[in-house]
Amino acid sequence: MTRLIEVVSGTKALLLDFDGPVCSVFAGYAADLVAEDLRNSLRREGVTFPPDIAASRDPLQVLRWVGDTHPGITQLADDVLTAVERRAVATAEPTVGSSEVILTAARTGRQVAIVSNNSQAAITDYLEHHQLASHVRIVIGRAHAQPALMKPHSHSVARALDKLGVSASASVLVGDSPTDIEAARMIHVRAVGYAKDPARARGLCEAQADIVINTMRSLVTALEAMA
Repeated sequence: MTRLIEVVSGTKALLLDFDGPVCSVFAGYAADLVAEDLRNSLRREGVTFPPDIAASRDPLQVLRWVGDTHPGITQLADDVLTAVERRAVATAEPTVGSSEVILTAARTGRQVAIVSNNSQAAITDYLEHHQLASHVRIVIGRAHAQPALMKPHSHSVARALDKLGVSASASVLVGDSPTDIEAARMIHVRAVGYAKDPARARGLCEAQADIVINTMRSLVTALEAMA
């Protein structure tokens, strides 16, 4: 806990990845079904997929591939994925402690931002449904039809800092993927990894997270200690 308190000490902004630290987006609408829905929409446009993309369970991987290989229909692909994500968040499962993190950060004078590869519309839907929107200063979802700017690119993190008006040194990002940590490291933002299992924790450590936690409630305690 001492190390976590040191990491969040002096921070003015808390940046949260969405899928993982805030909720399980695809808890009720599985990610592999979302990926297949996206592929089926694109097949109707005449797109064929290589074996790895045809078998992918990750809709964001499918979107990245479209951006790389079929730029002319990237906007369509993003529109389809956004619509499916908005359906998915209706049954998203909140991460234990995530609401308390947002409320505690806001109560202790920190600005809260969501910085995600998911769509801004889906994130906003979730926050409004769970009465959290008023406590989140800004939402930075993926750049529409520009999947190359998704994390690990630092674009979304840099945009959040710019809109919040805070420096990288006064910010901390919480993410559950190595790409989150890489995006934060790229612009010298402190990074807290959130991992529910040892394998994911190892990946976050290898990405050089400042610390890895296994429950968001740890962050609540650390934020309160700095109040």
